[in-house]
Amino acid sequence: MRKIAAAVRGHRKLAVVAGFCLFLLLSGAILRLSSRAGHQQTPIVLTQTKAIRVIGTEQVTVGGTSILVVKLQNVSDKPIKAVTIRAGNTWVTKNLMIGEDSIVAGSVVTQQISASLDTGRAFNTSGETATGQPTIAAVLFADGEGDGDPRYAKILTDQYRGVREFAKRAMPKLRMLSQAADKEKALDDLIAEESSQPVKGDVQFSQDYQDGMSNARTKLHMRLSEIKDQRRGNRFDEADKRLQKLERVFEGLASSPAY
Repeated sequence: MRKIAAAVRGHRKLAVVAGFCLFLLLSGAILRLSSRAGHQQTPIVLTQTKAIRVIGTEQVTVGGTSILVVKLQNVSDKPIKAVTIRAGNTWVTKNLMIGEDSIVAGSVVTQQISASLDTGRAFNTSGETATGQPTIAAVLFADGEGDGDPRYAKILTDQYRGVREFAKRAMPKLRMLSQAADKEKALDDLIAEESSQPVKGDVQFSQDYQDGMSNARTKLHMRLSEIKDQRRGNRFDEADKRLQKLERVFEGLASSPAY
């Protein structure tokens, strides 16, 4: 009986050791598969401009939607006002044309885009979508020069021309507003005028030029409405500072030379 009991205890020890070894082997296999899966899920982002370096990408899921988070660095010697990321024939643009912010030389910004921009499908393991490889297509510099894929660079430069043309038209009105004794009435008049008049540039320019003018008008209308609300709330100092900033931004756009 003692021999039988000793044999049983020995078999149990062997079973425990074998089970532990099997656990280690399975754990290692799972870790390797997880590592490979994580590596495959990181999309590859190309670039068609020397002004931008892609320094990191991460694919995350938010509410069932696959989002690509891209970290971009300006490696040029000029500030950048817009960056277009495309996948196939669709694209998204980080647009800083109307404002004092820009992507200064050496700085890093983060851009979030839908994984396939238009299809809702996630990127596959090579970073491709149903519509093509995600790519930094073009940039727009603060001086109005574009760089990258000629098609997308022209979209940005034409839009910027439209923005600056509208700023030139708006500046006399903004100067009158800042000097008006009755700013509430002057604000109401300017908002009504900008809301009723169509925005049309020279017919020789592209639709992107017209879009730039329209975007600038929308931004002006939004800022004027915010200033109006601040004055109605007796926040006169905030309203005056916002008006000064708005005038400064449009003055800078209006005075910038065409590239």
